[in-house]
Amino acid sequence: MKLRDEIPEEIREEKNRKIADALFSLPAFRKAETIFTYVSWKSEADTWRILEEAWRLGKKTAVPKVLHTNGEREMAFYEITAFSQLHPGMWKIPEPEGKEDKRRVPGRKDLIIFPGTVFDEERHRIGYGGGYYDRYLEKTGSILSAAIAFEEQIVSSVPWESHDIRPDQIITDCRIIY
Repeated sequence: MKLRDEIPEEIREEKNRKIADALFSLPAFRKAETIFTYVSWKSEADTWRILEEAWRLGKKTAVPKVLHTNGEREMAFYEITAFSQLHPGMWKIPEPEGKEDKRRVPGRKDLIIFPGTVFDEERHRIGYGGGYYDRYLEKTGSILSAAIAFEEQIVSSVPWESHDIRPDQIITDCRIIY
């Protein structure tokens, strides 16, 4: 995260534009009916422009919220149609209200975009340690997935375990790793 945090703002903006342009050109994005994505926070690769483009194209969007169920923490996605529907949630990360009628589960025609702190060229990732995306994707089954990251977040290898779920592709400001 340190390398990601140290990217100067003007360079970060250009990198975010390149990542978004590459993502928007992918068939998985163009064909998706709903875009499931995290809401970027601090120095993460920007998802706000991804949400804006999805809305411009008439796609549905859903973002995660951490729920406390029976003493356990889990993640669920809720449809949003505007940034004003986001509020500081767990760890002050923007989250939707979580109204049950807005809860969404991805289908085969959808795309999920998930975060990470570091990735390798085999698409292994280290998240933030909660295992939320691994557990969520294990439950939802087959869905097209992507991670977005700055090239500085790609390393030669990261430790991984058999239950870790890899994205189908990683989009950086320099390349797409399949």
